[in-house]
Parts: sequence; structure tokens; C-alpha cells
Amino acid sequence: MMEVFEDQPGDGQQISQDILDLAEECLEQSINAPQNDEGIKSFSRAVLRLLNFPEYAAQIEFLLENLHKIKGPTSASYKHNKLLRSFQFEAIDDPDYPYRTDVEYLKELMKILDDPRNDSFNVNFLTRDVASNIAERYKAFELIMLMMQERLGSCPTVLDIGCSVNHGLLKMNSKRFGFGEVDVVKRSFDPDGTQKIDIDQELKHKANALLASKYILGKCIGIDILAGKSDPYAQRWAESCSFYPFERLVQKLLIEYYGLSLENPINVGTYQADFSKMDLETFKAHAYQDRFDVITFSTIMYQLNEDERLAMLEKAKQLVKPNGLIIIQDFCHLDPDNPNNIIFEENWFKAGGWKYTTIVIDMLNQGVMEEYFRWNNGRCGQVELLSQNIIQLLKDAPLKAA
Repeated sequence: MMEVFEDQPGDGQQISQDILDLAEECLEQSINAPQNDEGIKSFSRAVLRLLNFPEYAAQIEFLLENLHKIKGPTSASYKHNKLLRSFQFEAIDDPDYPYRTDVEYLKELMKILDDPRNDSFNVNFLTRDVASNIAERYKAFELIMLMMQERLGSCPTVLDIGCSVNHGLLKMNSKRFGFGEVDVVKRSFDPDGTQKIDIDQELKHKANALLASKYILGKCIGIDILAGKSDPYAQRWAESCSFYPFERLVQKLLIEYYGLSLENPINVGTYQADFSKMDLETFKAHAYQDRFDVITFSTIMYQLNEDERLAMLEKAKQLVKPNGLIIIQDFCHLDPDNPNNIIFEENWFKAGGWKYTTIVIDMLNQGVMEEYFRWNNGRCGQVELLSQNIIQLLKDAPLKAA
């Protein structure tokens, strides 16, 4: 890894492992960025160049060391993502953003780090979790609910944990903003390891017809530690986490994002709390609801430690109905040696993708965990159904939503 540095970050000072790991991640994402986003590639190259300047390398190392003290061990992918989101928080009001060149990213990074009055970059990097707010991911939850609508009945209630600014539930409930088309695929591998992807046209048609039918939802509540619409700072952070740089050039995505922010249906609400620590009775009194048909976790658990995950799952089991579902969607997979243990991926987009997985805990099946879907990436354009039972569920689902 030493070859990524033109000069040492300090005069004879040893390069820390944190810096080496970050540099390795930047190298990887400068070539193979998520969604092949050119902004992420340029940002990654700019960070690599930044690390060649001793004063800036020292500042980045300070941030990485303190992140470790606060969060414990985290992957290089996570650190890179936090840097990108903290940077976007500073840059999104610039009419020239996303920048087109490495030099523009580098200059802006230096400007941020040189300003002693600007502490928002450091505060965001060290204290804020990435506020997952990709509403398109919620097609997985809606599809599963539609596949099980005869069991869930009319107007099912939904509790979404880690909802950010609640765009996921708002999109599930919205009549104006529907989910994009999904390809249902079968993956296979040639003897040389080459992956082949074939679209199953029958299953694709059924899945998209189901999603188009919409499910009329009952009471829906999103819980998040963020203050949501009442806090402009939290709103800005959520937006910083909702787009890759060049996605900000896609007008359809921006229109939907700002449009969902304006929706205010009477059946969708929010509750500000740390779900792992909140008092259940206080929440129930606020929600006027003791239990929910479906409880969802969308791309939040990868940021938590094992104790926090267990605490959240235990609370979810106390809030889900006896015949309900808990659905976890994240960069993860079930442990083949222990099917009740979830392994979270450190590198979300390497090795061909397909690491984003939807796992269902069915309370009618003794709370057993089962993988339902595996997606090509976190934008959910292609999906693989992971068992014949899931395929049959999709085939048998009635097209007229409850």
C-alpha cells in the first residue's frame, strides 16, 4: 500500500494502519465506485492526494482515531462513506456541485479542513450515523407485504426503525410516487466463475404488477434519532446521505426527494428516539398502538455494534404482532453455520455486488430468520428470489391489493 503515497505523511513519521486502510479503499473506489459514480471516483482520488500532505493527513488521522474511540472498529468502506457524506453536507449548496474534476474536490476538502470555524464536518463525521434515506429500497418491504396480503389483511400497520426523514414509509403510502421497475433474475456461474444473469419475464411481470397495485396501509410510524422535519440541520444531513454525487444530476430523483418531503398523510407519523434505548410504554402511549403487523429495518444495522442490534431486535419482538413480520434489509447475509446470526458485510460493492439482502423474521414460524431477496445493489433494480417457496409466494399473490 505504501506506493499510494508520493511522500510520507510526516517527516519520517510512520503511516498508521487507519490511513493505509483508507487509502486502499480510496484506490478501490477511484476505479470501482458504487453505481460507477464519477463523483465518488473523483472524491476518492482527491482524498488520496490529500493524504500526501502531512498537515491534512494528520487531520484525517485524528478523525479516524476518534471515530474508533466513539464507534469501535469500523470498516474502511464505512469510514470512506462517512467522509463522503460529511463532505456533501458542506458542498450541496454549491451550484457547481457535483464537481467534475479531482482538483475541485481536493480544493474544497482543503478549504473545509483549513477553516477553524467550520466544525460541522468533524461533528458529522464523528457523531452522526449515515441517515439511510433511499426510498426506493422500500419496494422490498411493500413487495413482501403484498405477497402476504391475505395473511396481513387490510390496512396493515407498519413501524420503520431508523427512518431518517421517513421517505420510505411516505413512498409506500404515496399515490404520486411509485416504485421503479424491478427485474427478477436468476443468477448462475460458468465453470470459470463468470456470472450470468437471466431475467425471468414471468416473475418480473408479476412483481411489477403487484407493486403497481399498491397496498392501502394503516397507521405507519417511523422512528429515528434524528429530529426530522423540525431540524434543518438534520434535514441537510439526511439529504447529504441520500444521493451519490452524480445522482444529484438526475432531476427525477431530486423531484421525488423534495416531493416526498412535502407529503403529510394522516396515517404516517414520526417519533424521535434511540430505538435501542427508548421506553416502550412511553412510545405505545404516543403511538396509540401496542403492536404492529410489520416492523422494518432499512440499512441501519451495519452501523451498530452487536449489543445495539440485539437490543433493537428484542424491542422489535415486543412490538410486532404474534402473526407479524420483522424485516431486515442491509448489506448482510445469514451465517451458514448459525442461521439465527446475521453477518454484516464490510465491503458493500466489491466482488460483483449482490450483497444487499432482505431477511424476514416470521413470528408465525417461531421467529426463524429467512433470506427472501438478494439485490444487485442498494438501489434495488434487480432482485434474486432466494428459495422456491419465495418464488411460489410471488406467483400465488393476488394482484388486487387488500
